[in-house]
Amino acid sequence: KENKRQVFTLPCGAGKTTAIRGFCKAIHDLGRSDKIVICAEKIEGLCSLKRDLIDKDGISEDKVSLIHSYTHVTDFDPSSKDSTASEPSDHNEPLRQFVLLSHSKLQQGFDKLDHDLLIHDEALLLGAANTVTRKALSGEIGMFRGVVDVDERATTSQNMVSAWLSDVLQVLKQAEDGCVLSLPSLPMSISEAKKTVRSIVKADSELTKFLAAVHEQADIRIMKEGNQGSCLVNFQQTIPDHLNDIAVLDATFSNRELMVYGKSLKAIEFGDNIKNHSKVTIHTFKARAGRQYVLKQLANKRDLNLFAEVADIIITNLKAGKKVLCFTFKDAGEAKPIMSLNAHIEAQLGHNIDQLQSHNNLSYLTWGYETALNNYSHCDVVIFAGMMTLPHAAVAGRVFAQAGDINMELNQEDLDRVVHTEKTHAIYQALNRGSCRGMVNGEAKEMDVYLFSDDHMELRQTLGEMMPGVVFKDYPNPKHLTLKITKKDLCKEAIIKFLDNFDGDKISSQRIFEGCPGFTQRTKQEALKDLLSARGDLVFIWERVGRSLIRVPEEQ
Repeated sequence: KENKRQVFTLPCGAGKTTAIRGFCKAIHDLGRSDKIVICAEKIEGLCSLKRDLIDKDGISEDKVSLIHSYTHVTDFDPSSKDSTASEPSDHNEPLRQFVLLSHSKLQQGFDKLDHDLLIHDEALLLGAANTVTRKALSGEIGMFRGVVDVDERATTSQNMVSAWLSDVLQVLKQAEDGCVLSLPSLPMSISEAKKTVRSIVKADSELTKFLAAVHEQADIRIMKEGNQGSCLVNFQQTIPDHLNDIAVLDATFSNRELMVYGKSLKAIEFGDNIKNHSKVTIHTFKARAGRQYVLKQLANKRDLNLFAEVADIIITNLKAGKKVLCFTFKDAGEAKPIMSLNAHIEAQLGHNIDQLQSHNNLSYLTWGYETALNNYSHCDVVIFAGMMTLPHAAVAGRVFAQAGDINMELNQEDLDRVVHTEKTHAIYQALNRGSCRGMVNGEAKEMDVYLFSDDHMELRQTLGEMMPGVVFKDYPNPKHLTLKITKKDLCKEAIIKFLDNFDGDKISSQRIFEGCPGFTQRTKQEALKDLLSARGDLVFIWERVGRSLIRVPEEQ
């Protein structure tokens, strides 16, 4: 009872869900009255759990509550919109002994549920971050004021909001990077302000989000530096301090830098050799695969070499008798990734794809379902047709939320590490939808993974830590992609080689740069920054102290 939020760090497939079922069955069979609340990321995973508890574990249906706000459909399709579920909600019924609900429901007022134990499947995020893109916000403010200021028929409310936004712009213009903004109060009620703004700007605008944050008197921090541009960041605490008696089952807690900032969480380690991945091979290749790039190419009807390559891999593996799971992005406007992939496959085949998709030979999941479903363990090949990387500002908001401190110091290197491990956390969870999730005598089942990303070498480093024994191979002989090695990539290799031959424990950045001729000073600086901040080959051997690098002792 000393620490009431304990994290059990077991890898995917090590039996966390089975343990939940066994625990609930034991409580039921022993006739105990303990109240158990179980939270998971996705509703459909909870639907499956409810069926297992009742149909397989013999728990009476009148003792299990499933709480959600989705529409019940009998022919549920996991690739459909997020608003449907295969089991109906019991939200109109009195809560029973075993309550199943999503993480978001827990954060929306269900934290007051009476419970003897709350089991939280996967990461316990203590707060929810919100980000508003400064460029979009300024544009929407300009649009609103531009319309109001020239309209003689503008209402009193519109003129009041316009004047208030003029003051807001001055605050934004004078704000320094990293500071918490001191904003004027809304000149009217939030409902009236939103109604006024929506008379000119679309309902789901950045300006509307900004109004809500100001109304809630949230501390709003400006983040000017970052690879996605300047943003305004705020957060709400979603797991109150009083909510305790929590068992967190989290596969990536020890490898996810974000979790370090949750000081109330205590890890229960089970050792490093629980699951060996020597039968899992990850084939990697350097390629542009980010969401913004992929969707823009698809929306503009341009040929996407990445999708042509993925289609070729899918066809090759299906013809070899493999079962394939492909991760890609959700549809966005004119960009329809799954439809585009199928078109590439049919173009290469010369006939319809239906035959290859029979008997669940080919399945698709979109990002957002990487922690949700365990229905694809028959797939012995997982392919990533696009890679999800969260914006730096959004990740910074998560850090502030997890720490519960909007004013905390967060340097660029620390933020880069968190961004990187959030990406590898998502990849690890996604590939564990496939057959490697299963474990026999401590070994993950055989599986091949195909991963395309600009930072594929850094991803190898971190995934190697998360998946002991995993085998990495270069993806050979691409038919549609070309390998582009940048000056920065070559400079990274030169720095690594130089330090491998260096005998000391401390070296200045300048001496490293002098030992790597042939590159500009800027290229050297960016290459070294990448190696340190993106958890590349150097990060576990060296750390930055001032302008020097210090070799980290092996025992650390």
